[in-house]
Amino acid sequence: MAERRPVNTSTHLLIVAIALAALIAIALLGRWGGARTASGGMTSIPRAATIPNIAGRWSDSDGYDYVVEQQGATFTYAQSKKGVAVGGGRGRIDGRQLRYDFTGDWQAVCEGHVLPDSRTIRGRCEAGKTAWSFQAKR
Repeated sequence: MAERRPVNTSTHLLIVAIALAALIAIALLGRWGGARTASGGMTSIPRAATIPNIAGRWSDSDGYDYVVEQQGATFTYAQSKKGVAVGGGRGRIDGRQLRYDFTGDWQAVCEGHVLPDSRTIRGRCEAGKTAWSFQAKR
C-alpha cells in the first residue's frame, strides 16, 4: 500500500478554488448548452449535420440501378443492369459527402455528395488511371 502523507491545507484549498472558478466560468460563458446572442438572448449550440437518408432505389442515365441499404452513417449497395447483378459496395456518409468502394468486374473508389433535395447523388469514381463522373436519381 502507498504511504499516507499529510495533506497541505493551503494547497488543497487552492486546488478547490481553481476548480470552482473553472466551473463558474464554464457556466457563465457556455450557459450549459446555449450561448448568448448579441441581443442577450439564448441560442442553442449547432448540432452535427444530419445524415441524409439514401436508402432505397436509385438509377443513372447509363441504365444502372442501385439498391441502397443504410444504417446511420454506413451503407451498402447492390448495382444491376437490366435486372442482372453487376457489382456493389459499401461506404460512409459524412454530412452530405459519400465515400465508398465498388466491386464488380473491376474495383473502384468513389466520392460523391447528396444534393439538398436528397433525390440526387453526384460524384466521381476512379479505377486505376480511369475516372468517370456520375449522377444517380431516385
